[in-house]
Amino acid sequence: MYGYVIFQSTSTLPSGGLIKAVSNQARIMVEENSRELYLSISYPDLNFPGSKVLKTSDDIKKRELFDIESHEIQIEVTLTQDVDKILAESPKVYGSPDGYVPTVRVESSASASPPPNKGNKIVFANLKNGFSVEIKLNK
Repeated sequence: MYGYVIFQSTSTLPSGGLIKAVSNQARIMVEENSRELYLSISYPDLNFPGSKVLKTSDDIKKRELFDIESHEIQIEVTLTQDVDKILAESPKVYGSPDGYVPTVRVESSASASPPPNKGNKIVFANLKNGFSVEIKLNK
């Protein structure tokens, strides 16, 4: 099992792991066996909508932050190996708001030429509210 805490976009991670690059800050856990790869990701910045940076609680005024949802954000995770482009199961969400459905797809990175129906770039198109999204991928 591998755990990654990414503080900014990076295209160079230590060799020997399962992830090669990440397009934005994220917390990622990855586990593999001989046939599958499990990946769980969350975007740690809650990405709340706002017109200015909040510095103190007085900046909030009458805004009801207990019932606010974050903006969605896309994060791309490039793996060190190819996986099937079809997800083995629907993504699981932990702590999601009602009606939230994560959009996840597997693509081929521009620098790779994987076999047909394989890819190594996982695109999480709409991460939201800091909650974890877990996927299962077939190798």
